[in-house]
Order: sequence, then C-alpha cells, then structure tokens
Amino acid sequence: MFGIGQYPSAKIIVLMEKTNFILDSKAVLSVVGPVSSKISITVLDANDNVEFIDSITTSSSGKIKYIMDLDGLSAGVYRVAVSTINIQDSVKFSIGLEPGSGAISLTTTKDNFSPGESILLIGNTGNNARLTITLYDPSGNISSQTEIFSDSTGAFSTDNIGIPANGVLGNWKITAHSRLDSKSVDISVNVPTTKGITVQIEETVVSIGDTIMIKGIAISDVSRLEVEIINQSDQVVVELGTPITSDNTFSLPWTIPSGFDTGTYTITVTDNVYTDSFEIFVQ
Repeated sequence: MFGIGQYPSAKIIVLMEKTNFILDSKAVLSVVGPVSSKISITVLDANDNVEFIDSITTSSSGKIKYIMDLDGLSAGVYRVAVSTINIQDSVKFSIGLEPGSGAISLTTTKDNFSPGESILLIGNTGNNARLTITLYDPSGNISSQTEIFSDSTGAFSTDNIGIPANGVLGNWKITAHSRLDSKSVDISVNVPTTKGITVQIEETVVSIGDTIMIKGIAISDVSRLEVEIINQSDQVVVELGTPITSDNTFSLPWTIPSGFDTGTYTITVTDNVYTDSFEIFVQ
C-alpha cells in the first residue's frame, strides 16, 4: 500500500542508561536509526558550545551502542545530539551534579486526568539542576519515574509521565525532588464523562511481527470505531475497525506485518466526530 518510491521517513532514537555521571567516567549511548548509516554524535554544554564530535555507523538492524568518554568535561549539564541527514534526536545528561536544586515550584496544566492520559508538568528551581519526577498511585506505589534538568533560568517541564491505561481511579501524587529539596502536587484520575476518544497504547518502539494492543476509552454516539495506520508520507497503509463495548472501552490487537519499513507510524482512531492518535516507531 506504499506509493512507488515513498516510504516512511526514518527516525533516530537515542537513550542513556542514566542521566548523571561522575567526573572522568564513561557513558553508554544506545542508538536506533536508519540501517547501515553514518550517524554524527555531538556533545554540547549548557550554552550549546560544542565539546566534541564523533561519528558511528549503525548495524544492518539500525542499532548500535556507543561508549562516550567523559574525561575532561567539567561538572555541569550537557546535551548529546545524534543526527544524520534531516533527522536528529538528543538527550540531556549531567556530570558531577549532586547538590540539591533549591526551592522547587511545581504545577500541572490541569487537575483531573483519565486513564491513559499523559501529564504536562511545569515548574521552576535552581538553574541547571537535576530533578527526579515520580508519579505515585493512590496506594503510594511508584507508577512511573523520570529524570529531567532545569535550564539556565531554573525552568523545567516534562510530559514523560502519565496515567497508565489500567490506572486506578482516585487521588494520585506527583513529586519533584533533588536530594533534600522536594515538592509535590495532587491530581485526580476519573473516568471521562464528556464525549471523546482516548487512545491508550503502551508500546512506542516495536519490531516486525510484534503485536500491540490498540485500546482506549470512547464515549460516542456510534458503536464502532475506525482505525487507520498512517505513514509519515500521510498514506493510510492499514485500515481496521473495532467495536465500543458497553463500558465505553475498545481493544484491538494488531501485528506489525512484514514489509513495513523502519520509521514512524501514526495510529488514528475516530468515530468521524472525535479523533485521537498515537505514534509508534517500527525498528
């Protein structure tokens, strides 16, 4: 179903095994990108000054690990940018940052959320500080956790946490802390009551042959939803359908077929009035 000569655009994903390193240590980068391609690696400081540049070549599967020598880099916040022609990804990390950040302000863009919904968190603290963001469920268990950095003015934001698709209803808590400095906010998780569609997919990076569950919540006047898989050329490559159950949920297993090229695909679910979508990366 791809057009002649038209394929999904490639994408690069870079991950680090942790976000803070001791002075003169080594960091391991995990890179997923276009197959057998030359990738540029650039490390920049907090002011975007280039500290060093290197290059690697991905394997036939598009994956590679790169050991980055941090020898000679002073304490502070850095960013490593991984790129090839027209595509790039980056990740922040710190070296030798152990003191607390100072007073923390923290807020969400709204107070009420639904299962499967992401959370945009914004705040302010000391400049170039490392913070751990933790989401707790109503029982006090850790649901998700991520580490972020404030910028040179102390501002920070993240949407890397969210209510899981099977999240229980009730009062949840988000905490931002940096050693002895901490701040928490409470949020409520409720079943949506207004009409609309919320897609809840747990996987973001998948491979050929993997089966993902396209599921979510739909409050609609119709009983069946249309599902489309769209490549980055805006071509619909798969068309599916799924019913809405009596408890306003939907669930549809889909296996990544052979012949799909590496790249980003958008899964769109609609009742022809309301629409929601979710991106996956096929490696």
